[in-house]
Amino acid sequence: MRLRPGGRLLGVLLLLMAGSAVAQELPDDLTQLDLEQLLELELIPIDVLGSHIHLKGQWMVGYRFMHMAMEGGHAHEADYPVRPEHMRMAMHMVEVMYGLTDRLTLMAMLGYQQAAMESRTVQGTRFETSASGPNDLQLAVHYALHPGATHYLVGLLGMQVPLGRVDVRDDTPMGTGQPLPYPMRPGSGTWDLVLGLTSIHRLGNWNLGVHGDALWRTGTNRYGYRLGHRVHAGAWVTYRVRAWMAWTLHVDAHVLGDVQGHDARLNPAMTPTADPALQGERHLTVQPALNFYVPHGPLKGMRWSVYLDRPLLEAHEGAAMETGWQLTLAWQWTR
Repeated sequence: MRLRPGGRLLGVLLLLMAGSAVAQELPDDLTQLDLEQLLELELIPIDVLGSHIHLKGQWMVGYRFMHMAMEGGHAHEADYPVRPEHMRMAMHMVEVMYGLTDRLTLMAMLGYQQAAMESRTVQGTRFETSASGPNDLQLAVHYALHPGATHYLVGLLGMQVPLGRVDVRDDTPMGTGQPLPYPMRPGSGTWDLVLGLTSIHRLGNWNLGVHGDALWRTGTNRYGYRLGHRVHAGAWVTYRVRAWMAWTLHVDAHVLGDVQGHDARLNPAMTPTADPALQGERHLTVQPALNFYVPHGPLKGMRWSVYLDRPLLEAHEGAAMETGWQLTLAWQWTR
């Protein structure tokens, strides 16, 4: 496990959090607010899964673009004939939410992944492989367990439908149309369960929250393996600078388990990304963000966010490459 330079950034951002909260007189129940009042309270990081609800009849559509760059160079990779050196990944994600009741919200989310990996053989030959396609479709319900205006608790229950491709191929020095290793595949090939819980507390212009969600893999796919279970948890603080702007500091932890079983088409002795026992990883990241909201006019209800992810602590079973900055741009519109 390594301490990353982002720790210094966290200290600087915490010093910038000094300020006074402005008290707001709010009703006891979120369902007593109209749409404009509800949106003005919406200071939750966009990437927190299952973090908000919509009142009956409300729609929300959203789009996110994420770009991530990773570097290889682990010492153990000298034992493999093929060594991953660089990986770039771009993700486009669309989500739709609808308030079925004042406390129950339906959600559908689908991503499209583009990945490229540069590798090098022990003979010094460099080559690049790429793969793209939709990720698995996520369907979920959010339920307000406690819909208070100053504090509320939201539960999430959902599933992932195996829509994404598992069989992705590209040309390599080993031949044409070779199956690509686990990190390059946009789909899981299994039906998976999603559970989550988010607790949010508001103090005037401040918003404090903690969250946790888990993705539980079920069964095995047609190639005889399943991806590792995933746990995601974190905490954030948000401060409203203006009626239309707020900043957020989000600290996030991710734990991913190893692949269970194996794809018999892959040779785990060829490259670490093909070894199912080396796919687990753990990350602790800091995420500063700016959020912009349109309270009035023809664009009323729109929200834009830009944020960066920087690892503070990072540990791998062996195959995963170290992550640099991840940039995310997001847009949401609630009507």
